[in-house]
Amino acid sequence: SEYVTITQNPITLEETQMYQNLSKVILEIGHTNAEKIQGGLSMRAIEALGNRKKLLTTYEIVKEYDFYNEKNIKVLDLNNIDIDKSFFEMPYEQLDDTTYKKYSLESWIKNLIEGRKDFEN
Repeated sequence: SEYVTITQNPITLEETQMYQNLSKVILEIGHTNAEKIQGGLSMRAIEALGNRKKLLTTYEIVKEYDFYNEKNIKVLDLNNIDIDKSFFEMPYEQLDDTTYKKYSLESWIKNLIEGRKDFEN
């Protein structure tokens, strides 16, 4: 389709970043029990936040985080996919700078070193 490209071939990190830069929305479809096993957010959610991209995800847990904004993030029910066209048409809604800083790589490393748990919901 003119809106979606599906490939089965591996792509490089550089290609991934290029596609993210060109995209308005990032799609994340998790494995059946991934949320229970993982216990938190995926990197895809953090990447979408950091790149200020909208996110379509199957991970319900994202609703529990302080950056959740229904204008930017849509949680999909794979048994009943219903996405309003306006989600794609409306621009990304900027969050406050404190939120972006909290989930930045720099803050993540600092929290890891200091043993803090500021990333918990």
